[in-house]
Amino acid sequence: MSRIDPEWNMDLYTNWTGTVDAFAGYDNLLAFTIGNEVINDDKTTITAPYIKAAARDIKRFRDARGYRQIPVSYTATDLLETRVPTADYLACGDSDDAIDMYGMNIYSWCGNASYYTSGFDKLYEQFQDLNIPVVFSETGCKTTGDREFTEVATMLGPVFQAVFSGAIVYEWLMEENGYGLVDVFDGKSAWYSYDGVHAIELGTCLPYQ
Repeated sequence: MSRIDPEWNMDLYTNWTGTVDAFAGYDNLLAFTIGNEVINDDKTTITAPYIKAAARDIKRFRDARGYRQIPVSYTATDLLETRVPTADYLACGDSDDAIDMYGMNIYSWCGNASYYTSGFDKLYEQFQDLNIPVVFSETGCKTTGDREFTEVATMLGPVFQAVFSGAIVYEWLMEENGYGLVDVFDGKSAWYSYDGVHAIELGTCLPYQ
């Protein structure tokens, strides 16, 4: 969806509902994301009504097809000025018209940062009253070298579990940016990168119950 000249039209609808048809049968599918960082400054907030209209229509299509209630989400950039108003707008009103889940791409916890220096304390305060699940849709700060994922203990700890519903490490396949958890060679052999091995080790921790 264009940030500069947004519209929700039949071409987009046909493309996106085709994606729903293609993936709805997978029982491990977490959600359909209606947009990723479409709103990235004050000017692009004009796209919000179009995003919400798309969420409404995709949910109606999902239900008309008889698919399971796969959540429809939006993922936001980490911009202090827009992240809360965007969440409030997209989640408000009738549940048939609102998004089901709000994701945030957060990379503020780097290395040995803390709950406060990373701004996680503000995230907790800002989203504790949102009426839908909030997730970290991208995480895993990379400055230099390998990632240690020191933020995971907080993300899955008892305090954050009261507000946030988990996190997704960016990203699965290795690309030029070096963020991948898995390297694939010749389209067949897969090897875990250091980040991938470390993520698996962290995955042995039991989530808070």
